Amino acid sequence: MRKSWLYYPLCVLACMTLVLKAQATTISYPDFADVSDLQLLQLACQKDNRLCLTPIKDRTYDKGVAWYRHPVYLPPNYAFTTTFQFQLYGFGPFPGADGFTFTIQTSPNGVNAFGDGGGYLGYGKYSSTGNEIVPSVAVEFDTVKNLPWTTHYDLNNNHIGINSNSAFSVSGTPVVNDNLPFDLNGGDIYQAWIEYDGITMRVWLGPPGSRPETPLLTHTFSLGKILGTTKVYVGFTAGYASYIQYHEIISWEFSSAAGPPIPVPAIFLLSE
Repeated sequence: MRKSWLYYPLCVLACMTLVLKAQATTISYPDFADVSDLQLLQLACQKDNRLCLTPIKDRTYDKGVAWYRHPVYLPPNYAFTTTFQFQLYGFGPFPGADGFTFTIQTSPNGVNAFGDGGGYLGYGKYSSTGNEIVPSVAVEFDTVKNLPWTTHYDLNNNHIGINSNSAFSVSGTPVVNDNLPFDLNGGDIYQAWIEYDGITMRVWLGPPGSRPETPLLTHTFSLGKILGTTKVYVGFTAGYASYIQYHEIISWEFSSAAGPPIPVPAIFLLSE
């Protein structure tokens, strides 16, 4: 049968492989004057060009959650970096509670996902009928020691941790640093840096400016096994119970590392 005049050059092309470079995704908020690309849930709002996760409201045991509205596509090894500045402070004479998280998640609820308030930081679940964000990994900045008779037990009232599918600071957290050189709840502005290189997550924390030399948390695990897909949502959660607290994010930068070249077979439908 007679071949199309395109047959032979296309045969060559059919045997070739196209190579595409996965592009990095970047999120940049020098401030939060414009929050149109954020999904603000529960108490979360814009306040003085800041992202205020929990403003003062006439109620207790509440939460605030904010997601970047658009899905982020991580490279095959799930590598990413992020940094943000934040300030936590109480109301009146009270120290405030309970803390906040940076969360990366693939919940079926997407940008509408949120957890329970109080010590669950708008992330974890209080009871079988509560809300939670799963699958997910969160870095928590916890300012209250929840006591052993609760289902959420903390080591102290000033610690950071890496959580997966749970707000538990002991049983559900692979690693916790409860010996911080500063008071998260003291009203000062701090900056956090979080990095995952495909193998290890590292968390740095300090005053705004240059990243400290030594991370406060280091943990090796498979982010891919937890999240299940490279299409993720990123953002912040916070919660308070009796002691109301402002949880404010001042600035935020996020970047998913560009992935390795992706081979894509060039397939052609040839006529004979």
